[in-house]
Amino acid sequence: MSFNLFGIIEFMQSSGTSHSSTSTTEQNRSKAILGACIGGAVLLILFIFAIIQAKNEESVLGWIIAGILLAWLGVAAYLAWGVMKQAKASQKSFDEASVIRRNEENALLDDKLAHSFKIVLVQSNVIKEQLAANASESEAMIERALDTIDTTASNGMSMIKDAKGDS
Repeated sequence: MSFNLFGIIEFMQSSGTSHSSTSTTEQNRSKAILGACIGGAVLLILFIFAIIQAKNEESVLGWIIAGILLAWLGVAAYLAWGVMKQAKASQKSFDEASVIRRNEENALLDDKLAHSFKIVLVQSNVIKEQLAANASESEAMIERALDTIDTTASNGMSMIKDAKGDS
């Protein structure tokens, strides 16, 4: 019976971490379900065996043992139901938190990209002003503005690749 409990606890702990892979979570879930099924099956077999023995021997002690086994079977079923219910609720909460986090990350990326576009617009205006001024330092200012635009565009593309998960 302890295998069941530890398998379910391991499943619940792994479902709370955001960095666990889906296959690990599925393996833990499979272990928990397998453990619960084995434990429940053992209790059920013992209960049936106790009933058969109590009936054959017509023993009060046999019926008491069958009753105790039935109580343990009920406790195990109640605990399994409660743990699975809590696991589903935890998974739902985790999924909701993941959606909120993803939305916040997208909003942050939007803000960063908007700032990058503003930088490009400012540098574009600098280039226009320097072309109109046609002063001796205009060429150096235009080169710095173009370099800033290149750097900003490169940073923006990196942010987009990171957000998409591309390498």
